[in-house]
Amino acid sequence: MMKTFLVGAETITVRTSPDLEAAGAQGLYADADGSILIAGTISKEAQESAFCEELTHCLLSRCGRPGLNEDHTFVRPFSAFLYQVLKQGGFFK
Repeated sequence: MMKTFLVGAETITVRTSPDLEAAGAQGLYADADGSILIAGTISKEAQESAFCEELTHCLLSRCGRPGLNEDHTFVRPFSAFLYQVLKQGGFFK
């Protein structure tokens, strides 16, 4: 899977990584190169959820909110609500 989209004027690239889960993560947002990596070895639902969490990190970074970006007591529930809305709204197929 490889997809791209814009956040403001920045292109964000989303791709799966077979090595990410072995490193102890399901997802990763790399601000330096504008990429979101998702573990390719986890279930489809876990990939969707991980995407929402990394998208949250991406958006907070683009908004200049490093404090919120690093605050997982905010990021995790926010991304869980985002996933719920996108899933129920049929945005994930």
